[in-house]
Amino acid sequence: MASKIVTYDALGTTWKVARELADSEGLKFIQDYLSGYDLSKLEHVEIKLSRGWGYHQGSRWTNTAAGHCAGPWATGTRKFQLLCKVNGRTEYPADDWVTAKTKEGKRKVPYTVYSRDEALIGIVAHEVCHYLGYTDQIPKHGKMHTWRRKSWNSTTEIECGEFEMAAVEAFRNRYVTPPDTGSYMALEELREAIAGEVSEADVTPSTTESCQQCGRQLSSVSRSKKFCSDECRNLYHSARRSERTAETRQKICQGCGVQFTAGKSNAKTCSARCRKRIQRGAGLVVVNVPSASAPLSLGT
Repeated sequence: MASKIVTYDALGTTWKVARELADSEGLKFIQDYLSGYDLSKLEHVEIKLSRGWGYHQGSRWTNTAAGHCAGPWATGTRKFQLLCKVNGRTEYPADDWVTAKTKEGKRKVPYTVYSRDEALIGIVAHEVCHYLGYTDQIPKHGKMHTWRRKSWNSTTEIECGEFEMAAVEAFRNRYVTPPDTGSYMALEELREAIAGEVSEADVTPSTTESCQQCGRQLSSVSRSKKFCSDECRNLYHSARRSERTAETRQKICQGCGVQFTAGKSNAKTCSARCRKRIQRGAGLVVVNVPSASAPLSLGT
């Protein structure tokens, strides 16, 4: 039985590729695209065709591909390893998401992937970009890793997103003219978004969902997204907690006998004036509670 993985050497490293992807135009292109870089510190590049996870059109949590760049501190060797998985359940064209810097800050923005070749190119370019940052072949501003008294830092997700889109666009310019679906922005427009020339609202597709707190239209929707920001989420849940505890915070002031809504669970008086009165020992205040059969004597 023939192996499902094709293994061979190219560009100074070992490639382990799913047989269904081994002869693809996408693989040929990305190897040619990366031929100007030094990949000799890569132990291997593994590319799988995975059917282990589903695909949900329009969800930022499901991409057409996934991957990981493992460094020496994770592999236990002195070389890097790349794992790239192309989603075998995707039907094309499909939406993918890339991290970009917009006017609203760091955001996930969508772009259309028109074929499995583009998905393969995008994920390999993204993970190789991390490796190129670790090996000082391109500028990088990512987090630092230290292992055996040696430190590495790599490219950020935003920088890898730019590298990924540039590779996909180069493939399109050479091989294909993608159809205009009208649902997502072209790569040129995404570059403008990364430069901060357009807002996030212009980048992401329109929806009918709105924030449960402020009513603002959500720029992107997942099965669990209900708020436009962490601030709105906190305000919403804070208000719900206040509603749930409102009844327990209805109290009788021990200083003047007036019913009030306590701001804190241990509050005994309705104001600072009444609190001082209690502290001075101004005497008892007798309050008739409507639901009680006898007067309630409070404070001394």
